[in-house]
Amino acid sequence: VIVSADLDGATGAATLDYIKGMKELATYLKATGVKVIEFYCPNDNWDKIKAASAGAHFFVYSGHGVYDGSLPPKWVGGLCLTDKFVASADMENDLKLASNAVVVFNHACFTAGSSSCDNGKDIGVMEAHRRVAMYAHPFMDMGFGCYYSNNFYGGAKSFFEGFLAGNNVNSIYSNTTTPFSKVLEFKDYEFKKSAKIGLSQSEFGSYDLAVVGNPGLSIYDLIKSSSK
Repeated sequence: VIVSADLDGATGAATLDYIKGMKELATYLKATGVKVIEFYCPNDNWDKIKAASAGAHFFVYSGHGVYDGSLPPKWVGGLCLTDKFVASADMENDLKLASNAVVVFNHACFTAGSSSCDNGKDIGVMEAHRRVAMYAHPFMDMGFGCYYSNNFYGGAKSFFEGFLAGNNVNSIYSNTTTPFSKVLEFKDYEFKKSAKIGLSQSEFGSYDLAVVGNPGLSIYDLIKSSSK
């Protein structure tokens, strides 16, 4: 399931740019044989997304990240759809993805650490870690296999290129950093000890790539889960 939400109105330049990127991802996934259901602003109704997501192996979101309005934020998490803010609790209650499902965020503030609200400031690795850990929390609670966030153009596609080729989460995270960013950490995730959390920082000081989940997870685990 691919969701590209509202950035600056249904016909806004940013909204249309994000939709273009997600349509390109959808085209790539369909070419590999993945069944894709797409929701683009303003047709990103939560009830329809919930229904379509039942049993899905992949959930991809592009759009605004959600926070409490303060900086540094007290809490982050959720989706910003055209007509609804979907809180982390809503996702945990209503999103019924498949076992070991993969959740990918592309260009959503706070999901990889940094946000546009930071105005280019280096927020520090501890704050970036806190935001990512909080954003990923509901998905790990639900037992999903991986949360991955990338703010680089084409970042979501680069993840799927590695994952569908059989690479595991650890190797994908290590290999999808760019010449302009470096891996800062890859360590135990405090809310789930069987999972790892990883952060990367660009040369400009922003935190634009993060992963939380089972480091050994690969497409073969999803295949095995589906065959049971």
